[in-house]
Amino acid sequence: MALPSFSKALVPTMTFSRGDAWPRRTPGDERQLVGVSEGKQVRVATLSAPEEFITLDFAAQTALPSADYTNLSAFLKNTLINFRANSFTFTDTDSSIKTVRYWSGYYDFTQTVLGRYQGTLTLRVE
Repeated sequence: MALPSFSKALVPTMTFSRGDAWPRRTPGDERQLVGVSEGKQVRVATLSAPEEFITLDFAAQTALPSADYTNLSAFLKNTLINFRANSFTFTDTDSSIKTVRYWSGYYDFTQTVLGRYQGTLTLRVE
């Protein structure tokens, strides 16, 4: 089982020190407008294809070690990534590779005991 990692050309690879210790969810987001007319007819307009997200949940029991959090911070702040501005490659524990973009969660991480950090990181699949 490979360790999950983030990578991009000319940026140091960020490899997590743990394997699949946190649950991963990939909910789809249907982009539709829905309304009901005065005649009680339901109208649905599909705006675009569903978006796919990968959520990495670092709960209290699986919180990130301080070194992982520092490396994650450096990776996302790198000018070639710049948080949401540019996409990068996510490799999961099954060695599946997806091009993703940071979406949210970094600023919501909190420090727990023993210098670990807990929070949820959301990635948008490109």
